[in-house]
Order: sequence, then C-alpha cells, then structure tokens
Amino acid sequence: ITTDIKKLKKTEEALRESEEKYRLIFEYSPMGILSFDKNGIIIACNDKFVEIIRYSHEKLIGVNLLSIPYSEAVLAVQNALNGKTGLFEGIYSTTTSEKNTPLRALFTPMNVEGKGILGGVGIIEDITERKKAEEEIRKTNSELQRINSVKDKFFSIIAHDLKSRFQGLVGMTGMMAEDIY
Repeated sequence: ITTDIKKLKKTEEALRESEEKYRLIFEYSPMGILSFDKNGIIIACNDKFVEIIRYSHEKLIGVNLLSIPYSEAVLAVQNALNGKTGLFEGIYSTTTSEKNTPLRALFTPMNVEGKGILGGVGIIEDITERKKAEEEIRKTNSELQRINSVKDKFFSIIAHDLKSRFQGLVGMTGMMAEDIY
C-alpha cells in the first residue's frame, strides 16, 4: 500500500508539473493563442491574443468564431473544424479603436483519437512590422528601378555621343591609312 501511494503521489506531481509547464507556455507565448470548441466558440485565450485583438478575456470567451465579420477567417476556422489547417491573413479592425492591425492566423484541428475533432487551436500574429518592412522593400525596389532607368538613359546618351565622335575618328584614320604612301 505504501508503494502504491508513493507512485500515485509521483504521478500526481508529474501531472501538476506538466500542466504548469503547458500553462506557462500558453500564457507567455509571444503569439496570441486561442482554443475553440467544435462549434467554433472560444473557450480559452492567452494575454497576447487579448492584446492583439484589443478586447478583454471576458468578452472574448464565448465568442463564436463562425459568426465574426471576416469571411476568410471564418473559412479558416471551418477548415480547422473539418480536420484541415486554415490560414487567414488580413487587416483586423475593432469597433472599440480606430487602429487597423495586419494579422496572420493559423488554425488547426484538435483531433483526439477515438473522439474525433473536439475543436481547434489558433495562433494569431500581429504582422504590422512585417508589413512595414514589405512596404519599405517595395519603395526601395521602385526607387532602384527608377535609378536603374536613369543610369541606362545616361549610358545611352554617353554611348551615342562617343559613337558619333569615334565614327569621325575611324573615318579619318581609314583615309589616312589608305593614303599613307
């Protein structure tokens, strides 16, 4: 009996440590994480998700993801509920603030063996910095194309001017070479 209790206590302690570890991963993730049930209703979310979406935990828990006004995001959630991976990338804006946030959301099913799909998990990322970098790259690329065009035009003018000068020189040296004797 003593051995059985020790094994049970060790198992309980290992379970507590495992739960604590995964709770900490969930809470301190640098990305927003949410889980939803088989009806698309949010059942849990971390603080980063709350920060990105700019609503409170209380308002987010119970929200049906299948009724949000972003059809591409709804399709991504439906994909997860159908056993596939769903991806949404777009601009998110809330009614509570005037800030538009570019988001990337990846949804996967929670498929439990023997029980089927119980819901899904979503990873949400604020991609504002990436979008700014992409815009900067587009601007730089456009400027480089403009500069390259100016360079090509400049070399074309130089080549034309040199060609006319060299034609005269080649013609004169040709005449001189014929009449050298």
